[in-house]
Amino acid sequence: MKISKSFKIKGLIVFFALLLTLTPVGGFFYNIAYGYVSPVIPSNATIVINSGDASTSSTVVTLALSATSASTMVVCNDVNFIGCDYEAYNTTKSWTLTSGDGVKTVYVVYKSSTNSTTASVSDSITLSTPAAGGGGGSGVAAAPAATTTTTTPAAAPAATTTTTTPAAAPVAVLLQDPSKLSEVLAALSLVRNQADEAKYMPLIKSDAIAFKVSLTDAQVTAITNFVTYGISNATVKLGSGERRALVRDYLETVGRSEFIWSDIEKMATGMKVVNRNLAKEQAQVSKVLATFKTLVGHAPNFKNAKEDLAWNTMMYRIRFTRDLVKERVGILKFKEKFGVNPTTPLGWSTVRAWGYILQ
Repeated sequence: MKISKSFKIKGLIVFFALLLTLTPVGGFFYNIAYGYVSPVIPSNATIVINSGDASTSSTVVTLALSATSASTMVVCNDVNFIGCDYEAYNTTKSWTLTSGDGVKTVYVVYKSSTNSTTASVSDSITLSTPAAGGGGGSGVAAAPAATTTTTTPAAAPAATTTTTTPAAAPVAVLLQDPSKLSEVLAALSLVRNQADEAKYMPLIKSDAIAFKVSLTDAQVTAITNFVTYGISNATVKLGSGERRALVRDYLETVGRSEFIWSDIEKMATGMKVVNRNLAKEQAQVSKVLATFKTLVGHAPNFKNAKEDLAWNTMMYRIRFTRDLVKERVGILKFKEKFGVNPTTPLGWSTVRAWGYILQ
């Protein structure tokens, strides 16, 4: 049977049309021609636990969740998402961590309306639950709880008011040398906790590697003692997780292997760092300047005490006595100016600059 030429041509057209729909490039043009919607790809996936806190004493935390073009999400304590199901996308979620003290990681994957997914993203926080029974338990586990039990921090102010024991008064104002552990424990009325020392030492080593700062064994020991116990009443109140965050900020913004503990104390109590690192400053000044201008509307006026402190807060991640109302104001301002939630150390220091200083 003879096949006409026109039939052959029509058959080829149908063949190539079918081929186009079955290939990625062809499918793209096919969708354009027939009005189909291209796949929606979710992006900018983030998760933040408890506003970026380094530690918590409760297994119940709040997650800040964000992804562009997401319609559903799956949150899980398991890296393989075993036993976890997709749910409607939301920007906040109450979440329960796994039990037992230590570093806890929460994972999330976001999915779009066309079933495209992001890669898994995660955030971590250190769970340090108060020791059962209270009353002079383990050394560091008691430190974060000091703000509620008032057992440890209250000792120093009492000494300054009685004036009957002159040697005790400097405890409230003098910094202890963390390389002299026995003196730290005696001055701050703490009990040694070697388990926590062993837990934090490898973390300190990994932090130093991450920020490319070489530390001697003696320096690692001193920093570990600081993270485990603190060096003053103010740093004891921070808790071990926040003290480690302070160490990380110092490694990143100052970059000295020889820690200047008076500057660490300043970073913890709302004051400017004295011993700076110009090379480190120059490396981040353009980013911080752009952030400051977006926040305030102009470059910092260093003759203005508030703007000067705000600038230094952003450069050196300075902290203040915690006030959740002020932090909430700072977060709202950050979202207004930058259109996203704060997730980075610079982002959170920008929140503090506005909430505690500039508002």
